[in-house]
Amino acid sequence: MGNSLNSVLQTDSSGSPSPELTAAETGLKNGALFGSSVLGIRQFWKLSSLSKALLSFREDSQITTSIFGSEALVPFSQRSDLFLLVRHCIDKENDKLLQQLLLNVNGLAGQFPGLLDRAKQRQSRKCIAVLEGKGGLTAPASLGGGNLPYTRKETVARWLENQVLQPDAWVKVPHFWTPLLTVLIDSGSIQAAEFIWEKGGRVDVTEWRETEVAQAGQQNSSSSTDVTSLFSFPGRSPLHALILRLSGFNPLDAKGREESLKFLRRLAEAAKERGVIRWTADMCGFEQWGEGGNSMPMSALSLACRCVEVDALKILLDVLEVEEHGIVRWMEAACRSVVKPIRRYDKEGTILSSREDYAFNHLLEVFEIFRQRSVVGRRGFAVRSFSSRMCHLIWKVILYLSAQPDNFRPFDPDLFPNPSSGSSPNAPPPSQPSRERFEELFDAFTQGGVGENGSGEGMSEWEAEGAWIEGYGSPPSFRELRFFMLTLIRLLFSNSPIIDAIKGGLGFPCLVPFLEKAGADPGKKGVIEEEISVQPRRSSLVSISPLQLAAQELSGEALDMTLRALVGSGARCPTGLPPWGVQPGGSQARNSEIAPLVNLCQKGRTDLVRFVCMKAGADPNVAGKLKGGVDGSRQTRPKKSITPLEVVMRQSHVSHSCRTELLEILCEFGADTEKKFSDDRTAVSFAQGAFGSVAEFNKAVNRGKAAARNRTHTSTPPPLPIRTSLVEPPNDNRKSLVEAIVQRRHDKRSVSDLIKNSAADPNELRVVKRGGKRVRMSPLQAALLEVPGLQLASTVTQLIDAGARCSGVPRASGPTGVGGGTGRLMSLAAPAASLGGFGRVGGQVPRRPLPLSRESPLLRAVYRGDPAVVRLLCQRGGFNPNAKGILFEGADSELHTTPLGVLSNSDTNIVDPYWVVWELRQAGVDLGVPVDTHHTALSSAIKNRRTRLARILIESGAPVKGTLLGSPDKRRVPLVEVCQKVETLSLLSPLLSRGADPNEGGIVEGGGFHDSLSLSPIEAAILYLPVESVSQAVRALLEKGAVWPQGVVEAVRNAEADPSGDTSGDVGTGAPPVSRLYSLLSNRLVQQPGLRQSLQGLRLQFGGGQEE
Repeated sequence: MGNSLNSVLQTDSSGSPSPELTAAETGLKNGALFGSSVLGIRQFWKLSSLSKALLSFREDSQITTSIFGSEALVPFSQRSDLFLLVRHCIDKENDKLLQQLLLNVNGLAGQFPGLLDRAKQRQSRKCIAVLEGKGGLTAPASLGGGNLPYTRKETVARWLENQVLQPDAWVKVPHFWTPLLTVLIDSGSIQAAEFIWEKGGRVDVTEWRETEVAQAGQQNSSSSTDVTSLFSFPGRSPLHALILRLSGFNPLDAKGREESLKFLRRLAEAAKERGVIRWTADMCGFEQWGEGGNSMPMSALSLACRCVEVDALKILLDVLEVEEHGIVRWMEAACRSVVKPIRRYDKEGTILSSREDYAFNHLLEVFEIFRQRSVVGRRGFAVRSFSSRMCHLIWKVILYLSAQPDNFRPFDPDLFPNPSSGSSPNAPPPSQPSRERFEELFDAFTQGGVGENGSGEGMSEWEAEGAWIEGYGSPPSFRELRFFMLTLIRLLFSNSPIIDAIKGGLGFPCLVPFLEKAGADPGKKGVIEEEISVQPRRSSLVSISPLQLAAQELSGEALDMTLRALVGSGARCPTGLPPWGVQPGGSQARNSEIAPLVNLCQKGRTDLVRFVCMKAGADPNVAGKLKGGVDGSRQTRPKKSITPLEVVMRQSHVSHSCRTELLEILCEFGADTEKKFSDDRTAVSFAQGAFGSVAEFNKAVNRGKAAARNRTHTSTPPPLPIRTSLVEPPNDNRKSLVEAIVQRRHDKRSVSDLIKNSAADPNELRVVKRGGKRVRMSPLQAALLEVPGLQLASTVTQLIDAGARCSGVPRASGPTGVGGGTGRLMSLAAPAASLGGFGRVGGQVPRRPLPLSRESPLLRAVYRGDPAVVRLLCQRGGFNPNAKGILFEGADSELHTTPLGVLSNSDTNIVDPYWVVWELRQAGVDLGVPVDTHHTALSSAIKNRRTRLARILIESGAPVKGTLLGSPDKRRVPLVEVCQKVETLSLLSPLLSRGADPNEGGIVEGGGFHDSLSLSPIEAAILYLPVESVSQAVRALLEKGAVWPQGVVEAVRNAEADPSGDTSGDVGTGAPPVSRLYSLLSNRLVQQPGLRQSLQGLRLQFGGGQEE
């Protein structure tokens, strides 16, 4: 196109066109430039004035049609430029050009207001002669002022008959020129407006500012427009006006609404035939439409979405035949109605009317309209291709977060402040739907089924809450809520939603578990830009999987949550990729060489290194590239790939204990310690510097290999049992509840049907095969194992209402049951003789009674993270929240723990456990009860790096002081355990603020529990934390009254006196050997001179006091 344009602009000295003009002219006429709408009216007019050859294009009907046609005038700016051009002709008295525009532009006469009056003011007789009789006259002043009352059809008919006005007349209202048809619609005179339209009223006319009529093209967004009577804005057409009328600011009765909808269909069909149905209006300068006066172009369809006008939306989509694009923009407009509702204000800022309640109730219906009609988004992604679960997911999140938290959240106000507090007293009050109203909406969404056949799982309200709290740490403000909603919509309409979520930063990885739960493919790759070099800056497209991107970009809790969610959904680490891959659309991009295991080793995440080796198939001998240097610095990428073992041996920013644990894990899963690194060196050559001696290196390698041998003999299956349970055929033909629950996919009858319409016993045990064993299971146990999330609460409620017990054993008749109260359940370990009639299987007593299933329904409910079921089992099922039970029965990973122990277990993947803890607290759980032999719930959560749970337990009142477990010297101190891991260091401040003793010593696990060290918090921080984190932790402890341990003081002195680090004692002199703790402290300080200097600075700052 550029060459053609240059050839056209080439003229000889006489001004005649060049020989290439004919070919260029042909190309232009065929749509090479103007016909393809590359140029607008203003650009076309300037370009055509450059030469006589181009000037001739103004008279070409083919070109002028493409420039001035209705489709080209869709943006309001193009119509404004055309208005300016017509006024320019009048001002310059260019009647020939004006006549030419009237001939070439269809319907130009009467499309703009005040043209004839302008010609008369300019005394342009030629232009007056051209414009007279062309329509577009001004209505009498008595109709102006914006005070036109309701007008009957007969009155308008008399006006036309007496020639008081014309059907296409313009009315002067405050600050605007408005078509007569629009004025009648605004006044509610629908019958009169329809009559005017039938008599010649135009649909291709729009509203104009008074300043634009005076000086077209120059908009004044600061105009003090009175919006109390009319919603006036530049470019508003009669179609826009009718949608606003239907939106309810001036309520219509049932008859008036029916008439308006019929007229809307007729008006939309006429607008489509005229080619103006997509015309946009600039909604700017008003608080209820834009933000900060920014222009917001909106078509009639976008306006219907913005007003959440469901009936109007259906009509417009029918007329448009769903051939539209831009669904993301429409959905954003609909969502803004909840967080930024349309309101009308008077001049004092008082709200006259609002639309938040209507928008809140009809938002889901708007989305379903788009989904059912298969409207295609601008990225080519059909809405119908989304599963119903994803549709329900997005709207449940939006509706839940739009509800105000202070109406139904049982939060401590000091812990979770009200986001609306501190707002301006003149600000409009936010919408505050009640808890009952939200629960009614939520139930309506979930009861309708969430899969194509009503199956599958959606996201609960607690999970929606957890998504926000996990990402942002506090309930959302209105600004954050709007940003979150629009971001979530963009993600759901993305080709690679999980990739886009991870790239979004800290706030968006919290959505990954819900995106994959709603149907997003956790293994689907996306294309990102990867920097190749800094100087000069170059980048290339790289195809990368979500697992690779998460390991490379995320850190902390976001990395932990995202990685576990992806692996739990089936994502696996890559093993040998080709250098190039074909992406959607046929383009090629280089496959990323990022190895998740390499990046996790660089970050020192021992827990995740073990996790991806066990669950994601990570190979410790597969090399990959890092983002930055081996030591975590922001360096360019290494030219060669690097193995996980090489990262462990080369890095210097992790502690000695972390490096040792990483080496043991890699060797446990088959790392080759003799394999050469990228520089032809081996791991043994780094042993002296990394571990102090080759002997220590060999010990760590041998421990890892020994763990591998033990793991081979006792292979641990995944913590989630595979659902391959089959009910053993009963001896009779009666249908049992256990059989119906386990085989629910092959039986359409629900649990309620069996309870109501048959003699099914809600306590009848049936034999079930689980893990190769045959056990007897109650209906309630089967429901907790097999029923999906959305149906679980209703199923458990039905069973309990029918008299079902929480296990297959009868209720105790006296106070001997669990919990000590009448009606409580007996122990699951009761002998078979106590079963009585409940021991029958299929109506017959077996010769050898099969064992009962010992799996606890309460522990299973806690593991699934369902607060509603936890509440049912505790309040109505008689479960003791402090009693231990069995989880993962029959597996090598079988747990015997309490409900809080399930939450703190490393294999439990609950996004936000707040509501489960809340329900357990309501049931009377003791937060200080040990969950196993060595840990309380708080210490177990800290050990497994479940920082969110630990914070909830601390704020809920869990004991922050040490707990004695076992012998007197085995004391678990949360403060000491927090100081061992940099991932849990954020809990230091909450523990100290809740009264934790900064000088209390406790054990830390070494090679085994009985070989554990007893350390103070300061000693644990110095030994286990990375160098850059030690000063922060020690400073916080000293500020709360911690004193320097004598061992630290002596170790610092020894490191200064003997930089060689010899702590073995003087052999032959009778000097006693030093303690193991003193030796570890001295070696750490000798190897890290910077740490020693920072500790000396802290001693000087805090007075240098120590225990003598």
